[in-house]
Amino acid sequence: MADNVVELRPEEKETLIYHCGECGSTTFYLLSDGHSECAACNGLDAGGEWVTRLEDDPRSPEKDNGGAFNVKNYGTPIFARERVIKTINQRKDEVALVAAWWSNGGMTLWECAETPEQQAWCVERLREAADNLALRKVEGA
Repeated sequence: MADNVVELRPEEKETLIYHCGECGSTTFYLLSDGHSECAACNGLDAGGEWVTRLEDDPRSPEKDNGGAFNVKNYGTPIFARERVIKTINQRKDEVALVAAWWSNGGMTLWECAETPEQQAWCVERLREAADNLALRKVEGA
């Protein structure tokens, strides 16, 4: 019977929460063969990790222009990056603007602007992202 025990508590004493490495869900089925299956995406042992439980960021701007401005902090850069990439892939038919900077300073940018109004919309979204980044607390600041 002891080989069916699944250790759910990490060594750290702080309150942590386990996230699926594929979709970010925190709900799992624990299977009798010792594996875990994500209840949201059905990922089997989906490479999740323990992260610090974070409260909603009260500095997140509320938008009334019909769009959403979604700020999430998943606790670790690797998990956050993978979640963003997966979300873009899942909603690729809706994506209007993508920007990425590499650690060496290079960048790639894609947008679907075909009119001056659409171009202005893209520029405004990038400004909102920069403003939000400037408000985010970082270690050592």
